[in-house]
Amino acid sequence: MRKKALGSEHPNSPKKQREGAAFRALSALDPSFSDAVIRLGRPGEEPDFVVTFRDKRRIGVEVVELFHSDFVRGVPAKAQEVFTHQAAQHFTEECNRAGLSNVLASVEFDFKSLLRKSDISNIARRVVELIQPAATGTPTVHIWHKSELPYGVRDIWAHHRVSPREAFVGVAWGGEVSPIEPGQIQRCVHAKERKFNDVYQTHYPKVWLLILVDPYQAASMVYVPSDFRIPSSAFERIVVLQGWSRVVELWRAA
Repeated sequence: MRKKALGSEHPNSPKKQREGAAFRALSALDPSFSDAVIRLGRPGEEPDFVVTFRDKRRIGVEVVELFHSDFVRGVPAKAQEVFTHQAAQHFTEECNRAGLSNVLASVEFDFKSLLRKSDISNIARRVVELIQPAATGTPTVHIWHKSELPYGVRDIWAHHRVSPREAFVGVAWGGEVSPIEPGQIQRCVHAKERKFNDVYQTHYPKVWLLILVDPYQAASMVYVPSDFRIPSSAFERIVVLQGWSRVVELWRAA
């Protein structure tokens, strides 16, 4: 019998690797997990992790990463962010093809602009033109006037550097980190509650939900205040792991 392809649920997939990193970070911060026995859950049958405590009590832990609503309708915020990093890699390659050296640059994209793959070559050529002075000795170049910038780009910084000689263009994020909107996190929780009710509740009546908020990604850059709470949930406990180093408890059943 053929086994069902696991795709993003495969233990080695990038999604599962990030979930594992988030769970390990929570385990290091939360003494509840001290001396607990932890194993991966079976995809589609169990929560992401199954935890057995010293008192033999067993719970499931489901992990979800919080992302912003779409900046552009119909285009997931995370997909936009991945695309911008691919575009920056193309910019770096274009700089090196053009013979630019000794330059380190960063590009801030306008996430409210809809960029397509067909736009990247034209944008790359303009980026090379704009950062050229830094490659030839100008210490710092900053371009922020909209009239000079290519479509979809909000800001460019470039710096002359002695080494390494290879040109490099990365992605910058200059947006303001705003407090989370209640509706945003409620939608995230409700989506997971449906899965909890449909799949896990029979065998795992006690499931904790871990929500990862990664401030190093534009697609999930948001601030969860330490006093933020939700009124109720089907989960026994809900915690936010913010910045990989801070835990905010949103809900805990009595």
